[in-house]
Amino acid sequence: MKTFFHLAVCLRPMIAVVGLLCLSIQSLCARACPELAEGASPESASWRIEGEGLDSTGVTLSLPHLTIPADTDTVVVPVELRNEWDEVGGLQVDISVGDVGPLGVALAGQAQPWPYTARGGRASPTLDTILTTDRTPGWMIDRSNLPRPGTTRILLFDPAGSNIAAGAGPVMELVLSFPEEGVIPDFVPLRMEAVVVSDPVGGALPARGGDGSLTLGEMVELKAGEAETDQGDTVSLAVDMFNAGPVVGVQFGLAWESNLLELVRATTTERTARFQLEWEGSVDSAWVLLYGQSGLEMEPGQGPILALVFGIADTAYAADVPVRLLDVQVMDVGGRERAPSSVTPGRVRIFPGYLDPPRDLVALSGQDGRVPLSWAPPTGEEAGKEALLLVDDDASRLGSPYMDVGGQMANDLAAAGYAFDYYTVPPGSDGPGRDVLLHVHTVIWMTGYEWGCHPTLTPNDQAN
Repeated sequence: MKTFFHLAVCLRPMIAVVGLLCLSIQSLCARACPELAEGASPESASWRIEGEGLDSTGVTLSLPHLTIPADTDTVVVPVELRNEWDEVGGLQVDISVGDVGPLGVALAGQAQPWPYTARGGRASPTLDTILTTDRTPGWMIDRSNLPRPGTTRILLFDPAGSNIAAGAGPVMELVLSFPEEGVIPDFVPLRMEAVVVSDPVGGALPARGGDGSLTLGEMVELKAGEAETDQGDTVSLAVDMFNAGPVVGVQFGLAWESNLLELVRATTTERTARFQLEWEGSVDSAWVLLYGQSGLEMEPGQGPILALVFGIADTAYAADVPVRLLDVQVMDVGGRERAPSSVTPGRVRIFPGYLDPPRDLVALSGQDGRVPLSWAPPTGEEAGKEALLLVDDDASRLGSPYMDVGGQMANDLAAAGYAFDYYTVPPGSDGPGRDVLLHVHTVIWMTGYEWGCHPTLTPNDQAN
């Protein structure tokens, strides 16, 4: 009896860890195809919620929203566990820090000058160390880097078999450090996914995760304005900046549709009248540099910092032309390069735009002293567009049970005598891009079973 009890105590933490690993695999399967999970429905197919307003049902694991000084080199971020009713035997979670991928976009294949030595992409903090807390003394932390940049899988358990008592408070601390070089972002998202929590014997506990963030003090936001004009005219587009702290320099790129707009000039405003302005443009892009010399600073505040004057082509059709701000970098008084927390593109509206001259003019002989005329009416950009585009995005070509609604719609349109283009979207992929959609009058987008393993209307589709 004594020996059996000893074996049970020794095996208990192993059971909990094995149970946690099994739960992790089950969770990943459910995330890959939510409708295959038991009891899943469109309303319950979400596996991540925001850190604000987490309820007390089950277990919640959350990251905080912290505001830290702009010159911070290292920050400790607590990971809070709320288990009001249940003891916890172990947990696993995927945590990602910062944005994925580089920030910079090259313009016209040339390097962009920057007197403060810009060094490229966003310098998001890295996860250096993971510490236990008073709620998890002596516990082990196993970490592994996932293929997605900046994402770490963390496993927290106790080989001795102790549990986290019911309650609330931090169970881990993430030690993040900012690199010495690179563009420091104003806002760093902290994301939490694939939360798996086990009870003392390895069983599943209902668990939710909540995202957090780091906001570096003295935030900066940049926003391009909107303007309206007609073909053959010029228009001024303002670039507005909010800066909570003093700024000594700003650099950014611009991009637009080359056949409609041309950047004629850039001028400073009242906020930047004493700043040095440099800019250089090509047919569809430009870079702009504003900086103060001899210690000159832009005081905290909000308002226009630049006026961009665009010329509109004589043959520009009616259109809304986006003007994008790219690779924005701000230099604070401490000499650190920062990426703004928010960058909003602008827009130039061309209206009514260019109209083609009348075509096929025909004079008919008149019997009453009048000569009737007939002609093809003038048209705008719509004249060059195809009539109809059918997008087949129903994921019905994988041997799946989904209905081929795209094919059925194609048959119906053909039977009704409509001429149309047919665009097939591979399951899980983006649909036709903006360059395609701009050249059709009407789009019929067959989404099929939206709650399937391959949901349609990706973020890029919605943006287009």
